[in-house]
Amino acid sequence: SAKYSTQYSQWVYEKPTDVSALETKIDKAWADLAAASASKKAVLEDELAKHLFAEQTRLLAGQHADTFETCSAWATVQNAFLQSPSPIGSIDEAQGHLSLLESHASEKATFTSSVVASLKTLGKDILGRKYQSSLSSYTFEHPDEIKSRESTIDAQWAELETLRATRLSNLNAALAREVRKEDLRLEFADMAGDFARFVNETLLHLGNTEEQVALCGSSLEEVVAYGRQIEKEDASAVAALDSKKAAYLAVAKEMESLQCHDNPYSDLSVDKLAQLRGSLDGSLASRKATWDHEHKEQVINDTLCKQFADAVIPLARTVDKNTAEVLDTKAKPEEQLAVVNRLLAAGDSDYASIATAKSLEQQIHQRKIAINVHTTLRIGEIETGIALLKQILARKKPYLEKVIEYTLYKGISPEQYREMEAMFKQYDKDNSGSINARELRTCLYSLGEERSKAEIKQYMTEFGRGNELPFEPFRELMVRLLGDAGNEAAILESFQVITRGQTNITVAILSDLLSAEDSTFITTTAPALDGGYNYAAWVADVCAR
Repeated sequence: SAKYSTQYSQWVYEKPTDVSALETKIDKAWADLAAASASKKAVLEDELAKHLFAEQTRLLAGQHADTFETCSAWATVQNAFLQSPSPIGSIDEAQGHLSLLESHASEKATFTSSVVASLKTLGKDILGRKYQSSLSSYTFEHPDEIKSRESTIDAQWAELETLRATRLSNLNAALAREVRKEDLRLEFADMAGDFARFVNETLLHLGNTEEQVALCGSSLEEVVAYGRQIEKEDASAVAALDSKKAAYLAVAKEMESLQCHDNPYSDLSVDKLAQLRGSLDGSLASRKATWDHEHKEQVINDTLCKQFADAVIPLARTVDKNTAEVLDTKAKPEEQLAVVNRLLAAGDSDYASIATAKSLEQQIHQRKIAINVHTTLRIGEIETGIALLKQILARKKPYLEKVIEYTLYKGISPEQYREMEAMFKQYDKDNSGSINARELRTCLYSLGEERSKAEIKQYMTEFGRGNELPFEPFRELMVRLLGDAGNEAAILESFQVITRGQTNITVAILSDLLSAEDSTFITTTAPALDGGYNYAAWVADVCAR
């Protein structure tokens, strides 16, 4: 663009294209230089960035290595702990070791969540780090180291978990064993105590020899019953003892297998329990021997008592039978008198075996037998019964004779009775054993007892059998007609005979001797006296009318 121009002349550079070409060349060179500089700068900056990134990665790898060492060292310590011996002799010790293991697990969880997690995070970051540009790229040169460290830690942690699980299983087993040992100690103490109590209570129940003799009873039946009882008791006791022994021996055997030799809950041992069993077995045998002796004695006593009963019971029955026969008032007086005469004639012949019975009773007294289960009878009772029977016979014979005489004559004399019999035969012309109404009236007339036809007809109706009057009804009629004429003294004497001298007469006696009508007449008209009736006052009143 340079140009010289005056009024005189002008000039321009004659090779302007060369200049432009040169400037263009320079501009190009400068541009090339600038481009090369920029390219070089980019390369250098990229290299610097890559080196910085690599250095940071290596620093992280160093941290990773340090963390690995920390984890590995911790794992080594824990490995030693988990493999260390853990002697256990009690539940407390087992629980203490389990508590330590739990603390270890808690510490491991904390360590894992912090330090190991940091290691894994670093490893992941390192392995994930990558420098990448258009000029270059970079990843960590030793990724296997990172992976190896983490694999090592994983292996150590797995081993720790295996060791922990093994230790936990062993400790739980040890705790269970200690719990079982404790249970066995308590179980054995309970069983031993129960066994000892059973033995002592059974010994107390057995009592001493004197008590055992008393329990046997006082008769053969009681001794035999007691024998059955003790047989059942012995069988029950032996069965219970055997069962209890089998149970505590099983516990003792298990304790031995677990090497459980101490028991703070009981001072009883298997040997001591065996001694207690021996003591009870001896007492049971002693009681059996006592029973055997008592049984033998009671067999002798029972035989003697039975012999006495066999002798005395027939005697008592004979006395009772004879007494009952004598006291039987239902039979006719003639029959009662026949019994009395028969027994008086027999004398003591019915009681000949009393001597044997006396001898047996004396032996019973000598053996001090208080109760005879075969009979409650005593010789004294039999002798008393015989004596009483003899007294009754002695009193009843004259009484019955008087009653018979009174019943037969009822207020008339025997002579009058015989006259009455002769008179009947006198008017019984045909010896038929009966008289008719006309003959009866004639008979009474001859005795001064004049009766009208109506009265004779009434007598025939009351006493006769149709138109005939046999001797027995005739006698009854005559006794009534003539007996009524008895005086007061005779009537009183009759009552005294009937009542055996008592001052009153009972309904029972009246019913035996009189008709219901006559008995009712007396009981409704006689004054009461001592549970009966005052016959003396009644006779006086009747005779005074």
